[in-house]
Amino acid sequence: MQTMEKERGRRMKDSVFETGSAQERLAAHRAAIAAAEKDPTLSPETGRPVERRTIVRFGLSFLLFGVFWMSGLGIVSLVLLPEHLKQVPGVSPEYLIGVVNACTAVASLVSNLMFGNFSDRSRSRYGRRTPWVLGGAVLGGVTLFLTGMTTNPILLTVVYCLCMFGLNCMIAPLVAVLSDRVPSGVRGTLSAFYGAGSTVGSPIGSLLGAAFVSRMIPGLRSRAASCSWAASWPF
Repeated sequence: MQTMEKERGRRMKDSVFETGSAQERLAAHRAAIAAAEKDPTLSPETGRPVERRTIVRFGLSFLLFGVFWMSGLGIVSLVLLPEHLKQVPGVSPEYLIGVVNACTAVASLVSNLMFGNFSDRSRSRYGRRTPWVLGGAVLGGVTLFLTGMTTNPILLTVVYCLCMFGLNCMIAPLVAVLSDRVPSGVRGTLSAFYGAGSTVGSPIGSLLGAAFVSRMIPGLRSRAASCSWAASWPF
């Protein structure tokens, strides 16, 4: 009898989340968060326990996301971009890489805060985070490829800053998935998976960049592909 009542209650919650009014969905969402705060095994998204296979899927997704985006970044920022800047006429590559790094640091800071805030406030049939993650993958991949196609120092800097906007459009919403959907009792573990993937991805990127150092366009294409792969793994 208790099992039937729990199942009936679960179905009622699902119905509210899917077809209820805005106020009903908000109340159900707040109730799920309150339940998750009391019990570290419950998901803040649904207020129910999360299956082990779902936890494993999240862990694998965060691990691979860290590997792909850091390896892709390493291919370009550690190897290919410094080599490409040597082809820019009339400007010292050392000076230019300092300017580019300073501009992209500011772009990353602003875009991370901006897209994280935007995704918090977004609503769509695909969720709050997914459109931003996928859109960031497209923007990052396209602009990174264009970075390797220009030798104009101003245009190169602008395009590479746009690439950082795309990258942070992926990262900020995806990291927020931890607090959105993962029980508090395993968030530290899944954060470690993400950190491990990032740590492993950086040297992989350096090795791949060295392999492509004499073939700039294929190398930049591989970075663009890594953005798409990184975006697709968590979903």
